[in-house]
Amino acid sequence: MEIIRGFVEQLNEIEILQSFYSLPGEFVIDDLIAFDEANAFVSGKIKSIERKVSFIIKLNIDDQFTEHIEECGEKRTIELQIAYPSQYPLLSPDVCLQQLITKQSRLWIYSHHIYNIAKRRHIVNWENELRLCGFSLPSKPGNNIMIEGDDIDVNTFWSRLRSLQWKRLQIKEKEDIENDDKKFDNFEELS
Repeated sequence: MEIIRGFVEQLNEIEILQSFYSLPGEFVIDDLIAFDEANAFVSGKIKSIERKVSFIIKLNIDDQFTEHIEECGEKRTIELQIAYPSQYPLLSPDVCLQQLITKQSRLWIYSHHIYNIAKRRHIVNWENELRLCGFSLPSKPGNNIMIEGDDIDVNTFWSRLRSLQWKRLQIKEKEDIENDDKKFDNFEELS
């Protein structure tokens, strides 16, 4: 019962933090599967949870160098990564703070065709959450995905995508790009 109460606290804190850090990309749930499992565990739909609920808070630094940095296609960001232990609040969360200068990148991904609607929904949701641009072209015999945005967000997307079960999934090409070299202003699933 104490463990369930701890997960309830985790989910409540995440809800509060999401409302506080509400700008796009400011608050990112690091592992959506763990988040879904925590909700299912609290509601009694599953008996145990294996993953840690974790999230990232990203804050852009506004200082005298911001204008020059953005001209170079880079942004300065402070990233706070937090992972809750299963015994939270008895144990403190793992916290990591980093100052980042991020570059923009473009990732071309090929996968076996996607019939699974949940996977397609995850792709669209993750790209919107991480403020990525590009497209997904579900087709036979394969699915092509192109994403572009902050390199950290592109890597987070790739990590999440790899965590799903695939018959075949591979990166065809990864490019470093400048802000003005972006091909898309948003993300679309093309048909």
